[in-house]
Amino acid sequence: MWLAYALSQLWWIIPAAIVVGFLLLFAATGLWEKQHIVPFEPLAEGEAPAHMPYTATMNDQVRRLGFVDPVQIRHVKCGTYNVQGSAWFSPDRTILAFIVGGKIARLRLRRTLLYTRLPDGRLLTTTDELETAELTGLYEREVLANADLVELFHRHRARIVRHVPNPQPFTERTSLDALLAIVRLEAERTIERGWGAYADPAQSCWRYTVAGVLRLIPRTFRPKNIQGSGNIQRASRPRPGDARYAEQPAQSILRARPLSGAGAESDVVAALVEEPANVSWNAQSVRFKLNSPHVAVFDPMMLDVLREEEVARGSAPDVLAAAAQRVACREPAFACVTLYPFQPGLFQFDPDQLETAGASADVEADTVVVDSGALFIADVMALPRIAAILSWEKYDEMLQAGGNAVIEALIDQLGDPCFAIIHADAERTFRGDGRYRVRRDALRPG
Repeated sequence: MWLAYALSQLWWIIPAAIVVGFLLLFAATGLWEKQHIVPFEPLAEGEAPAHMPYTATMNDQVRRLGFVDPVQIRHVKCGTYNVQGSAWFSPDRTILAFIVGGKIARLRLRRTLLYTRLPDGRLLTTTDELETAELTGLYEREVLANADLVELFHRHRARIVRHVPNPQPFTERTSLDALLAIVRLEAERTIERGWGAYADPAQSCWRYTVAGVLRLIPRTFRPKNIQGSGNIQRASRPRPGDARYAEQPAQSILRARPLSGAGAESDVVAALVEEPANVSWNAQSVRFKLNSPHVAVFDPMMLDVLREEEVARGSAPDVLAAAAQRVACREPAFACVTLYPFQPGLFQFDPDQLETAGASADVEADTVVVDSGALFIADVMALPRIAAILSWEKYDEMLQAGGNAVIEALIDQLGDPCFAIIHADAERTFRGDGRYRVRRDALRPG
């Protein structure tokens, strides 16, 4: 009896032993496995890429998006590694796409990464699958689980608009050279910090040190890079190349124009769906409807804040107008202007008529501070309806592939297009984050 009781109190030993054994195996693998400084090479001349449904689908989409300079590549390891992929540049070379698929020790690998250089030398990275943790802080990562290339591209482009007002092009000769430069930089930083060490005299390979593995374990099992909304709900989505995968018509190649520089105003490929007139991706004019002379101009990050304000509650027009003015005089990210004379109808908002305002501690009703790289313009009388149904998460859905359908559904719910969204462009007056004065001549009938 006592023996059975003693064993019942030690039930935790077996699961604990499994966890400890797995961690020891992980640590041993990290210490033993060699990482190549140059892990990829071009396919041999005349060698055809292996047919993999995932990479074939992603390559087709990236090609249709207008990406250029493809290099077909394979992993330099043999034996347990059977991995091939491709690297591409966006038309303006500000985005590097890396598509890879195959098997590593019988484990299937399917992953796409989009890279853009950040001003501090790090990289903005958007991927469709959780990656191995890295120690150097080189990447500003976001995971959009099981996305296809089109959806991944539009999420990455939205992040560029938000975080990189003036993205710099990759200067490497080929897309493969750019990819290898990134891999080499990560390895060198890891070794410099003592978390890795060269494994051969030629310094062609390296391994994690004990210090590196001890840092890697908690970062792997408590990953910091699972960002972006809805990844748990997306886990069951079929991936590109799967039998159940179907490219949604609304996602089919939207726009792939450069984000800045020459040609920023022209399409690289023909659009299969039109952008709504009340949305601009490159700081051009938008059209929306005004039923009142009071116009709110604010950073989209204010969407959740507005829900708690008086201006989000249904009231008489004069009460809402006064509430909007009070918010504008208190919140730097919110501006309010009034148009006189005024006739209800369609209006254009021209962001080139914004005026860059110097930094100031004073909050003025006609100035707006932008931190997200975008502006939301709306009829003040519509703010109660907008605040009731539009959150930051819903706004984030607008930035993804298929976002046009979200916008159209929102217009249906609101009853008319009483709002507009403008994303910044580094070559125009509205360049992104900063302080702007909203001049009344930015709004005109039409």
